[in-house]
Amino acid sequence: METAPIQTQRTERRVFQPTAGSVRAGRDFLRQVVSRWGLDGQLDTTILLASEVVANAVVHAATPFIVDVFVSDDRRELVVAVTDFCDRPVLSPIAALGLRSLLDDPDLDAESGRGLVIVATLADRWGIDPCEQGKTVWFSLPLTL
Repeated sequence: METAPIQTQRTERRVFQPTAGSVRAGRDFLRQVVSRWGLDGQLDTTILLASEVVANAVVHAATPFIVDVFVSDDRRELVVAVTDFCDRPVLSPIAALGLRSLLDDPDLDAESGRGLVIVATLADRWGIDPCEQGKTVWFSLPLTL
């Protein structure tokens, strides 16, 4: 699995509490940052993918979490990273079966469990990096001119 790229130049960070309102607040935060940086070409996809990752942090980690957004100039990409402080796996089916099986054979009757499949499908790159206390789930989108 890849690791999140090194931050350069434009970067923003915000800490959120594990409440349902934090999903909307996270979207609003990213909408403001991405718009301020003039990266409107990535706005819709950024908001969709961030909603999935932030919702996972709220529902599954249930700890405060950090949202970092930055532009990696060396890779010409926008990166969003959500770090929580829970050491449980992100989703057990991914660990047990691998993401590829979820993409190839999704459970169409399931009421949840599609968030990281959406991230894997739409992000240019993504990953889950273990931290000393918790994990960081991140994704990147290419910069468009």
